[in-house]
Amino acid sequence: MTKYIILILIFVFGFQFNKVFAINSDLLINEIMYDCQGSDDGCEWIELKNSGTQVITIDSNWRFFDGANHTFQLFQGDVNVLSGGFVILSADPAVFLQNHQGFLGTIFKSAISLSNSGEILKMTSDKGNTWFSEISYSKNQGASGNGKTLEYDSAIGTTVSEHFRESYVGGGTPGKQNSSVADIPQYSKEIFINEIYPNPATGEEEFIELFNSSENSVDLSGWKVDDTMGGGSAEFLIKEGTIIDPKGFLTLYQKDTKIVLNNDGDNVNLIWPDSRISNTLPYPKSEKNLSYSRNSDGIWNWTTKITPGFENVIDSPALPDNSSGSSTPIESEKQIAISKTPTSRKTSTKSNENSQVLSQSTAASSPTLSDNKVALTENEQETQQLLEDLSNNNTPKTDYQKTTRISLTSTAITGIIISSILMIAYLFFIWKKKSLPTT
Repeated sequence: MTKYIILILIFVFGFQFNKVFAINSDLLINEIMYDCQGSDDGCEWIELKNSGTQVITIDSNWRFFDGANHTFQLFQGDVNVLSGGFVILSADPAVFLQNHQGFLGTIFKSAISLSNSGEILKMTSDKGNTWFSEISYSKNQGASGNGKTLEYDSAIGTTVSEHFRESYVGGGTPGKQNSSVADIPQYSKEIFINEIYPNPATGEEEFIELFNSSENSVDLSGWKVDDTMGGGSAEFLIKEGTIIDPKGFLTLYQKDTKIVLNNDGDNVNLIWPDSRISNTLPYPKSEKNLSYSRNSDGIWNWTTKITPGFENVIDSPALPDNSSGSSTPIESEKQIAISKTPTSRKTSTKSNENSQVLSQSTAASSPTLSDNKVALTENEQETQQLLEDLSNNNTPKTDYQKTTRISLTSTAITGIIISSILMIAYLFFIWKKKSLPTT
């Protein structure tokens, strides 16, 4: 009888254990803040979600593994996690609450230390005898130091680990449903960097000016400005409650931003609160006492008119060329100069001038045939007439054709002279022969 009682107890205990394990294993890793923006000290956290239908109780037997086992210590909230409920494991709950003000959910303190490159995570509810909710993550999945988290999304990937992707919102969604595309914040796209003053005159101050091109006031709380070359200055966070009026300006001076604009050229970025870049301004090497300003068409030019807080005035000064030191117009002026250069017209004029010079040269070097007339045979006179016709022909148009005409004329005249000499020699020979006495 005792034997049967023992078997029944083992069966009941085993059934109850399996039931508890099955319930506890419904507490899944749902969100991971593994690489905070800035220092990781105390700001790392894990969100757990009860995906089952039963209440899950977290007691002293629970452990979290990230390369080492860590206990759960209740900081605020309840040890009982309702169906669909969330729990936060935080390395430093005080830092977590500072970063997520107003959070009222359950927080357990746990000495977690998450790798910034990725690792395996898992949990146990029996001090490590059995494990569940095991996943691995990698920085290649996103959320690497940009202020976002890795969130569970069953719509992507084929394995549990592949179901994690970067959150759509900065800071993640602790204690709430994970973010979706619909949660991406919509910030104004009508705020622009409008003027910068990187190389001010003595006694003046560098500044970055923003312009609101919309018809509505825009709250710039949490927006950021920075420069990027060589690592750049630290980001400047625009303070809470900063409003820029419709068609208004906001001038950020160096004494406030601590941003040092590079005189040799740099980038200036305007950044939305979720760390996406709103717009970027690359600018070239600057000259002293010139501001780089945007006109109403969005074209940038250097100008001597420094107008912080007012509409830009572009006077388009000439700038020294960075390579040779010679005066070079700004880019837009270069384009205008190029478009105004009558290249084809100059080429045509030069061709006409060459034609006139060639015509004059031809006239000077080609004597008229009437000046060279001698007693010629009838055939030679016909040749003479043909050459005169060629000389008066106006058909040739190119320099090459005109040169060829001159060459032909000179050759013909030379031939006539040689023929005349030969004819005279022949006649002299005949005359001499007839004049000799016969024997």
